[in-house]
Amino acid sequence: MYKVYVADVGAGLCSGIFSLCGNDCGYLQLDCGAQKGGERAFRGWKRIMGFYFRSPDTLVLSHHHQDHISGLYYARKVLDCRNSDELFNISRLYYPIIPKVTGADTQKLFLAMNFVNALTFAMETGIMELDLIELIRKINKPGHKLNFQALATGSKFTEGELSFEVLWPPKEIDRDNISKSVQKALNDFDNFLEKYPKLKELYDMCIRNITVENYTQTGEREINCRSDKETSECVTALHKQMDEIKKIFPDIEEVDKSIKKAANHLSLAFFETNQRILFLGDLENKEIGIVCDNLESKGICDFEILIAPHHGTHWNKKLSNLKSKYCISSIGDNLTKYFEEKFYSVSECCLLTFCCGDLIVPWPRCYQKSY
Repeated sequence: MYKVYVADVGAGLCSGIFSLCGNDCGYLQLDCGAQKGGERAFRGWKRIMGFYFRSPDTLVLSHHHQDHISGLYYARKVLDCRNSDELFNISRLYYPIIPKVTGADTQKLFLAMNFVNALTFAMETGIMELDLIELIRKINKPGHKLNFQALATGSKFTEGELSFEVLWPPKEIDRDNISKSVQKALNDFDNFLEKYPKLKELYDMCIRNITVENYTQTGEREINCRSDKETSECVTALHKQMDEIKKIFPDIEEVDKSIKKAANHLSLAFFETNQRILFLGDLENKEIGIVCDNLESKGICDFEILIAPHHGTHWNKKLSNLKSKYCISSIGDNLTKYFEEKFYSVSECCLLTFCCGDLIVPWPRCYQKSY
């Protein structure tokens, strides 16, 4: 038996996947973010934990966008690190690998994305964390062992009786559309830094704190506790320049948008091997088609739950070959007009958080209809 809990966080995703099978139980938290600030996402996460009466065992991050991770930064702000009862017991952290893309520097894209995220969240929370692995360590209970791993196509992970296999991204990609998107984002980022040399100095200081190899190589490893001194220096340097940075915040938003569009191509997608759950992250249309071809090659087309890509706003005609009992969309009012109605044709019951609020699926029989 299993349950999927999707918290209503507006435009974003905060979901818990529960394996409820005798002694082989587990709780996997899939993302924790909201577009309009981390507090709403964090409250959604607390509701999910209240449903299962415990901290997640595993945290899976589909990608590094604000609407998928902002609740983690808010947790770092509000949790009292001196009170271990408030902290988490996350034992495993998974996230998509940074693949090699022909003709594009995806490692630089990753560093730029983390830097822009750090600036954005520092303005919101006053906390500047540069590395998500380090962030999770700080919201975990002291001394709790955290294993982490980058996932690529073919990688497998489990939670209780549930077994998952990764469909995307692969370790290496040779696709012009992705290469061009990454290069555009990096050009926009470089042009932005050229306009603000002091920010370039801060960027060079900040990226020293990110161990890129943790994101480019598969294989499980354990957190290395590092000194907070350099991070503190970055925060101090940022605060000294905060007034100036706020003046050019619209420029940061434009760069952020360009980076996010490129990063969508590299979002995590996976399925539960007993065909219970299919998760397509924030993939763009062409990558959705590749994933569908992969599933077809495996002879897989039926799922109990389809978590629609990019909150239900992205579609590829090859999705028509799939069938699901439930199609779930974590979506806010600003995106509902973009929801692809074709998802109604591939599911018996289409559920949107905007319409239904928090979702716990399988859905009660009395509510099993298409919304």
